[in-house]
Amino acid sequence: MRVTMLVLNDMRDDARVIREARSLSAAGHDVQVLALRSPDLPDVEDRDGFTVRRVADFTRAGLRQPARKLSERRARERALREAVIHSAPGVVHCHDTNTLDIGAPVARALGVPYVYDAHELYPDSLMQRPFQRSWVVQRYLRAAERRFIPGAAAVITVSDGHARVLNERYGVRPVIVANCPALAPVGDRMLLKRTLGVPAERVVALYQGGLQLGRAIDELVDALALVPALHLAVQGRGEYEGAMRQRVAERGIGDRVTFMGHLPHEQLFDLTCGADIGTLFLDGVTLNHRLTWPNRLFMYLMAGIPTAATDLPGASGVLSPAEAGLLAPPGDVDAMAAILARLAGDERLRQEMGARGRVIAEREYNWGVQEQRLLGVYERLCV
Repeated sequence: MRVTMLVLNDMRDDARVIREARSLSAAGHDVQVLALRSPDLPDVEDRDGFTVRRVADFTRAGLRQPARKLSERRARERALREAVIHSAPGVVHCHDTNTLDIGAPVARALGVPYVYDAHELYPDSLMQRPFQRSWVVQRYLRAAERRFIPGAAAVITVSDGHARVLNERYGVRPVIVANCPALAPVGDRMLLKRTLGVPAERVVALYQGGLQLGRAIDELVDALALVPALHLAVQGRGEYEGAMRQRVAERGIGDRVTFMGHLPHEQLFDLTCGADIGTLFLDGVTLNHRLTWPNRLFMYLMAGIPTAATDLPGASGVLSPAEAGLLAPPGDVDAMAAILARLAGDERLRQEMGARGRVIAEREYNWGVQEQRLLGVYERLCV
């Protein structure tokens, strides 16, 4: 089957889409991913058996230039629609709501099925951003979901909580395909510390992912300041990086925090294996964050390191049954510091929790298991 995927990024490092496209290609499908152009990336790129075609442009205008921004958006949508038609798809695979209202109408016009892949509860994920949480934006996004999700040939999502909400809202029965890494042996436990230039006996906690609103970054820095035994490695970039750096400086802990920047996805697992603790703190303000199973959760489990996390239904639903981490209430800096200090001071506890996490990663939370659910969706579509 010819599968045309739609994303609104440049496909530089979209781990979920790469995994799905690679798996479908390996299963014999002809996969093209239609993405956005970037000046330092080719318009056409062959990757692991599938093709990335960068066919449209990012919008550049700011919110203070609404007419220009609307014009750029329409041009982008038009370019993506034309590319979908030109690809002659057997199925259109829409990644998130912001591609659904492009791909679904084209699929209907062509008489082919479309798949909706909900990486998150998209409208809910935007509720901390002033413009995106506005009535007009939320109404538009939720109307698009009501219009197109029920008509999808299949709905895929990333956690059981997300699946429940999509079922309640739209009457669909999503297939859960979690964002898990491929099963791999635990790597060099000293690689990260050598990279950071810290002593082997130093306890290193890891923050992995985008530096964005909702990630409890201020609280993490404040908690770190209360746990002198810890060094924090920050892997990722984002709009909140400047504020995080400033807060680290204000707390006088710059010598205990290393900003590693954005790292290629292929390097993350090996470096994660060298951490002592994985952090997964969220503020829990949005429904999306309360229910999510973040990528880094499964990276920590696979690496066999314990997780210090916020006690929210998504993460706790994985960690608590396995006893693979410790939890703190949302926004409670003292409780966050307490669980970080407990893990930092107890090597045996870290090893036991890490080993339990590794067990559930080997049994359930790895891409070899998850991809079978994705392939099952496409087997049904081919019938």
